[in-house]
Amino acid sequence: MVSTLVLCTVDDPARALAEVRRVLAPGGRLVLLEHVRGDGGLARWAGRLNPLWNHLAAGCHLNRDTRTAVEAAGFTLTTFEQVRELPGWVPISSMIQAVATAGTATPGTAAPRNG
Repeated sequence: MVSTLVLCTVDDPARALAEVRRVLAPGGRLVLLEHVRGDGGLARWAGRLNPLWNHLAAGCHLNRDTRTAVEAAGFTLTTFEQVRELPGWVPISSMIQAVATAGTATPGTAAPRNG
């Protein structure tokens, strides 16, 4: 299943991820490209711009912690890359590219992070 700039916009990302996990075939993968809250100055700008961006971009949030939400839904990130800027995009938030598989973690509990 592919999710591109969906979790930054839905009203309830945890519910959406629970539904993805429910319908995903055993061994299936969730491939993501999503906005995430950056760090440092980028995080501050995303926080400041989020109300306006949310209004102009159909409810899109620049500052959601999507990585944690994916892990809390019981997925294991098998590939993860944080992208600071995409060609043609204003770098007002970070993006993640990730591949996740339904792990053995109980939904609602994030898997421990290595490092």
